Amino acid sequence: MANTKFLGTDLLIYVGSTPIAHSRTASFKVSANLVDSTTKDSIGAWTEQLSATKSWELSTEGLAVWGSIDQWVDAITAGTPLQVSFKTLNQVTGDITYSGTAFVESCDITAPNAEVVTYSVNFKGSGPLVSTPKA
Repeated sequence: MANTKFLGTDLLIYVGSTPIAHSRTASFKVSANLVDSTTKDSIGAWTEQLSATKSWELSTEGLAVWGSIDQWVDAITAGTPLQVSFKTLNQVTGDITYSGTAFVESCDITAPNAEVVTYSVNFKGSGPLVSTPKA
C-alpha cells in the first residue's frame, strides 16, 4: 500500500497487537511546540521559530459494546500506560507503523434515544513516537 491512495477503512489504532474493536474513525496527530526566536536581526517583518517540544496523540470513535468500554475507564483511573500503534490493517512492504506509549486522556460514551450507543477515546503520547517501515 506504500505510496498509493487508499480508503480510511484500512487504517486502525491498535492497543498492543489488537485493533480497537468496532471503530468507525481513527485519527493521528503530531505537533511541535514552536518558540518565537525573532530578533532585531530577523529579515524584514518575518517571525522566526524554533521547534521545541513535540507531542502526538491518537483518537477513535466507534460503536460501543457494553463491558468492553471499561478497559478505557480502568486505564484512566489506574493511570496505566498502554502500547499503542497506528497502522494499516494488512501491511505490505514499505507501510509505516507509528507506535509508542500513551495514556488514555479521555473516554466519552454517547447514548442518544433510539440510536446506537457510541464511544470516543483519546490517547496522549508519553515519550517518543516511533516510525517503523514494514520490511
